[in-house]
Amino acid sequence: MKKSLLIILFIITGISTIIAQTPTIKLYEFVSTKNSAGDISSKLGKELNTFTVPTTERTLRMYVQINITDFTKVKVKNKLQLIVKTIDNGNELIIHDWVWNALTKNQTLKTDCYFPAGDYTISLVDNDNPEKIFTTRKISVLQNANLAEKQKNDEGFPFNRTHFKIWTCKSVDDNWKAIGQTNKIDAGSCINLFFESTDKLKNFGSMRWGIFKVKLDGTEEYVNQLDQGIGQLELWRRLTYEECDAFSTPGKYRIYISTKDDADAYFAVNNKNYFAKVDLTVE
Repeated sequence: MKKSLLIILFIITGISTIIAQTPTIKLYEFVSTKNSAGDISSKLGKELNTFTVPTTERTLRMYVQINITDFTKVKVKNKLQLIVKTIDNGNELIIHDWVWNALTKNQTLKTDCYFPAGDYTISLVDNDNPEKIFTTRKISVLQNANLAEKQKNDEGFPFNRTHFKIWTCKSVDDNWKAIGQTNKIDAGSCINLFFESTDKLKNFGSMRWGIFKVKLDGTEEYVNQLDQGIGQLELWRRLTYEECDAFSTPGKYRIYISTKDDADAYFAVNNKNYFAKVDLTVE
């Protein structure tokens, strides 16, 4: 009898050890604070197990955390990779990925990510062999009911697009004025893409420029995309960069700007969620 109890105890202990060694993906509030000097810092808030986009936001920003209690269970040759995937119009999209060097000790892995409303699969994999999955978690992020109703009434975009503009110009001066605005350029030349908003916008993280060539039938062909960070600004209104490579051949081009989370240029910009667009003729 005692022997049987010892065997049962050993089995239970063994199972508990295995469970303890399996990495678990946890999600936490992203808490941002600003000090008296205006510097913004962030930290983990409470753990979340239900997920809803806040009323004042278009995405839910969360920390993804994985506590590794036995690093030998996640052995890789080079790097570990975290992948966040969703399905959009039948296409599998990666909205976030992050890598860490191969582990030599137990530690906590952490990164933050913006989650628009939708269904997601979060996985920790071998960067060289993504089919080798160490742990995974599926979550659903719900749209705030008030925002969902607002989006229903304005075709899915919760801002007034008349307040946004993309200038195509030769340069932008120190007072944020477009110099040499034009909608025609020579093939192979450079142009400044300058986004301006009359409203102060919250910092959504990286913004994404998407550049497409418009075919004769009106469809758009992907040319290039560029992600541009806002930095530490809590509120912002203007963003610009000089593009010199995308307009190498004559034709009509279309430029969009959106948040990084709302657009994937490889599958075309989400036309409901771009902030502004502009056409440019290349001669």
